[in-house]
Amino acid sequence: MTAGFSIVASQAFTNATYSWLMFGCGVAIGAVALGSIALRGRGLVQRSLDGAVGVLSAWTIVSSLVFGSVVWLGFSAAVAVAAVAIAGLTANELATERVVHSLEPSSYSHGHATHDGRAVVHA
Repeated sequence: MTAGFSIVASQAFTNATYSWLMFGCGVAIGAVALGSIALRGRGLVQRSLDGAVGVLSAWTIVSSLVFGSVVWLGFSAAVAVAAVAIAGLTANELATERVVHSLEPSSYSHGHATHDGRAVVHA
């Protein structure tokens, strides 16, 4: 959500205002990324994506303080964070879908189920 806000704000605010908004968004995204990396149960893919978001947030913080015209730098960093976030959501959903399919009963996989999802057993 912060990346989406930063994308919209890059076109709505002046350079000086957006520079400070970008700094704040970078700090917020970095704090969440570092907290997420510390969680051990998230898996290698999710933790790697968290690391990528952490690097992008560090770049956002540095570029907001160093460069004068930050609109397109902030916009591109926010788009990159949003893309990594979408990749993380996709990876999470694929892992969840794999678990759901592995827990399905075998009779349900043959297409025999009632309207409420219970498997029909023929004696």
